[in-house]
Amino acid sequence: MTGLPEDFHSKDYKVSSDPPCIIEKLCSLYYGLVLEAKGIKEHFWKPYIWKLIDKKLLKGKDENLTGFLDPGNFGDSFKAINKAYEEYVLSVGNLDERIFLGEDAGEEIGNLTSCLNTTLGMETPERVQVTHNLQQHFDRVILECTQHN
Repeated sequence: MTGLPEDFHSKDYKVSSDPPCIIEKLCSLYYGLVLEAKGIKEHFWKPYIWKLIDKKLLKGKDENLTGFLDPGNFGDSFKAINKAYEEYVLSVGNLDERIFLGEDAGEEIGNLTSCLNTTLGMETPERVQVTHNLQQHFDRVILECTQHN
């Protein structure tokens, strides 16, 4: 599989004590700037994760920022982050963007596509194919990202 160490499938493979960084691989696949991505990771992402671990919102190892996605910690971390986000949204009066993530979000709250479809008529076969291709690409990217973490 692309991006894995060469000896990954060997029965003698040993996991490094340093967690792997997939930034370079993702940047090469999606035309990102490695230096910029690493800068964001070091100066924004890591401090934010440390803050969440310090506040006990994430369960993990703060010395190397790992473990919060492990199956034993993920559920608790997910619940804590959701609760903290709900409190934040309520305290500042912002829109909770998570409403757009649900399976039935388009039906429940509407979306631009359904609005355009009703005003412009049915989608053309070309638009249906493009939409299908984009959805497949998005699903594949999400799957790859979750498998690498």
